[in-house]
Amino acid sequence: MKLLIELTKKYSLDEASACDALETIALDVASGDKTAAQMPEFIMAAVNFDELTAKKIAADLAGYYLLPLSLYIG
Repeated sequence: MKLLIELTKKYSLDEASACDALETIALDVASGDKTAAQMPEFIMAAVNFDELTAKKIAADLAGYYLLPLSLYIG
C-alpha cells in the first residue's frame, strides 16, 4: 500500500480512487485475470493518463507486485 500512496504523489493522482484502481489492476495481473502487457491500457482507463505515463506506472506496479512473485514461481 505504501507504494500506491507514493505513486499517487509522484503522478499527482487522487489518492483514494487511484489506490483502489491500481491495486485492483496489479492483483488482477498477479492472479492471471489480466496480463502484464495489458496493465498500461487499464491504467490509462482508470486514471486517465497518456500511454507513456501509464507505462511508467505499470512498470512501477509490476516491479513492486510481480517481481517478488518470481522468487516463488520462477
